[in-house]
Amino acid sequence: SQGANNYNEKNLYDEDFKTSWVEGVKGYGIGEKITFTLEDVTAGFMGINIVNGYSKSPTAWKNNSRVKQLKLSVDGEPKFILNLKDQMGTQYFDWAEVINVDGDEMTRTFTVTLEILDVYKGDKYDDTAISEVLFLGCY
Repeated sequence: SQGANNYNEKNLYDEDFKTSWVEGVKGYGIGEKITFTLEDVTAGFMGINIVNGYSKSPTAWKNNSRVKQLKLSVDGEPKFILNLKDQMGTQYFDWAEVINVDGDEMTRTFTVTLEILDVYKGDKYDDTAISEVLFLGCY
């Protein structure tokens, strides 16, 4: 946190592009992970939307580092490498095969981990930020 601003992971799913999660370690946060628990999913999920960087303003976005590459794992198993563009706004990633609920289960809980593999360096700060994450098709 800094002054009235906090940078915790709840900012990733608050539907406010002006708040952001910042990895919070010295340097660029390479290797830092964010874990989400998707509970009571009845069908599966088929993608993710990411608002990369600190989208509070164009200046905040340029001054802070942004994610260049993420590894997405589901239940501890690496599934995808996501290559993000160095641009403001929502970036969409979907995959041809839905990550499904298996077998006779009625619902399932998925653990999804995003790991920072590479970054675009900010003009002023090492801090790497993501403003929003939304999983697609979770129902």
